[in-house]
Amino acid sequence: MGRATPISNYMFDKETVFVVGAGASHEFDLPLGPGLIDKIRDALVSEIDAGSGPILEAFGRSNVPDANLNIRSRASAFVRGLHGMASIDQYLHFHKDEAANVMLGKCAISFVILNEEMGSKLKEANLSVDLSTLSSTWLVKLFHMLNAGMHRGNIRDIFKNISIVCFNYDRCIEIGLYAGVRSLVQDHELAAEVMNSLSIWHPYGTVGDVPYKYQATFVPKIGFPYANLDSPEVLSGAKRLRTFTEEMNDEVALKDIRLALKHAKQIIYLGFSFQEQNMKLITSASADPDTKIYATTFKLGTPAIEKALLAMANANVPIGGDAKEKRRLIEAYSARASDLLVNYGPIIHS
Repeated sequence: MGRATPISNYMFDKETVFVVGAGASHEFDLPLGPGLIDKIRDALVSEIDAGSGPILEAFGRSNVPDANLNIRSRASAFVRGLHGMASIDQYLHFHKDEAANVMLGKCAISFVILNEEMGSKLKEANLSVDLSTLSSTWLVKLFHMLNAGMHRGNIRDIFKNISIVCFNYDRCIEIGLYAGVRSLVQDHELAAEVMNSLSIWHPYGTVGDVPYKYQATFVPKIGFPYANLDSPEVLSGAKRLRTFTEEMNDEVALKDIRLALKHAKQIIYLGFSFQEQNMKLITSASADPDTKIYATTFKLGTPAIEKALLAMANANVPIGGDAKEKRRLIEAYSARASDLLVNYGPIIHS
């Protein structure tokens, strides 16, 4: 009987960058753009009718000029225009010169995302048992690819050669991967150490910290624990967010993102919308001409797919390179993120 071929200590032998958008978080039951607007509208209407609530209280305490004046009438006017734009990001861009409206929008986003995290597939009631509720999602499929052939002795290398640029405000990736690592090692401190080795950036911020960041302080619960949302949590989350109108002010993180993209041998877009502002942020002028690109284009028509292909090519074409030539290295897959990882898994992790 011949000797078995040894399995690599980590499945991604090539430097790989995942660029993640809202469609990826939708697999965890978080809302997409139109659904997010609906939930923001419903939350604000409920608080306007009640006369108060976590969003309006957070907004009133935000120290934005005039935020505590005529709060209900301002919120009512804000709601009337919500469905005039395709997304909350575009709506806040329209009001970019009105600090009070931008902060009101951020408070509403913070409330809704925090609430949706607690009700998602990543809620504590699910993950405290096992990972079965995530089994159909792209994140578990990625986790399986990462840990194939690994053992406790080399678990610290699980995220070697991968990095993630996540344009979502939620923390689903971090919470899901932490739950996965901790379920294997059964040790919070080791799980926290492993998670802190993951290179992940949120260009527009997140609604809160991740629990493993403070591994020496306490042992966090696995998953998003249920809690009543009060105005301090909502305001704290709002202050961490940036709209796509606002410049990313962390120059070190921005440099690291572009450096990762520059050195990537493959870039994988999951649930991404390819908006111009987002593509500009992740454009790497000195990209590797041979970098392979994979992308989900779920429910996009042919013109939209062609536009996405051109955007990806232009964002990753090297100086003096040909965008048309770069397009030949892009695989567009009209399916969800989980389906892409299943069907392209043998290629992208080798």
